[in-house]
Amino acid sequence: MEIPNPFTGKVAPWSLEMIWSIEPGSPDEPGRVWCGTIPGGLFRSDDSGDSWSLVRPLWDLEARKHWMGAGMDYAGIHSILIDPRDADHVTVGGSVGGIYHTTDGGESWAAIGEGLRAEYVPPEQAGNPEVQDPHCLVHCLGEPDTMWTQHHNGVFVSRDGGRHWDEIEKIDPFTFGFAVSVHPKAGNTAWLVPGVKDEHRVPVDGKLVVTRTRDGGLPRTSSRPGCLRRMPTIWS
Repeated sequence: MEIPNPFTGKVAPWSLEMIWSIEPGSPDEPGRVWCGTIPGGLFRSDDSGDSWSLVRPLWDLEARKHWMGAGMDYAGIHSILIDPRDADHVTVGGSVGGIYHTTDGGESWAAIGEGLRAEYVPPEQAGNPEVQDPHCLVHCLGEPDTMWTQHHNGVFVSRDGGRHWDEIEKIDPFTFGFAVSVHPKAGNTAWLVPGVKDEHRVPVDGKLVVTRTRDGGLPRTSSRPGCLRRMPTIWS
C-alpha cells in the first residue's frame, strides 16, 4: 500500500526500520508473540518468534493515509495490549497514527479514541482518531477496560477499552511526557513522568519527578477534585 507521509511525502518502505515493542500473547495461546515496528507494521508469531507474518489487515487499512512520523520519519507501533479476558481482542497504539483494536485476532481493525485531541493538525481534524499521537498506551490487567495514555497533547483515561477518553488537565508539574504506567489491579492508580515538550525532552526544571494518582485523576463528587500529584523528586 503506497501511502506517503502527510508531512514529509515519504512513502513507508516495505522493510523493517526498527523493532519498537514485543508483547507475548495470552497464556491460552502458547507461542504467540506480537511485535510492533517502524514503519507501522504489526507482526505476529505463533511459534515463539521462530517465524513471523505481517498483519496485513492493519498494514492495508485505509486509515494509514493519515499516519505520519513524528520523532521518526515514519509512524511506529509502540504499545500492544492483549485483553486478558479474550486473546482475540488486541489494542495497539501508534505514533503518529492513533489507537486501533481488533476483536477477531487481527483479521479486521478499527480506529478508536473519541475524546482524544491533536493540536498539530487543522482544527477540523483535531478529533480524528486516525491522526492521534499516543506516546504510550497501557491498560490495567485487573480492569482491562481501564486504559491510560500519555498523548502528545495531554493525559487521557478511558473506562471502556479505549473507545472514549477523558482528559486529565490537573497534573503537577506538566501534562507532556512519554511514560505512563498503571497498577495491575487498581485502574485508578497510575504514574507519569512529566517532561517539558517535544522539542525539549528533559524533565521540568531539570528535576526528574513521578506524578501519581490514586483516584483516576478525575473530579470526585466531593468538593476536593482529583488530580495527579507530584511525588518526591527522584533526581535534580
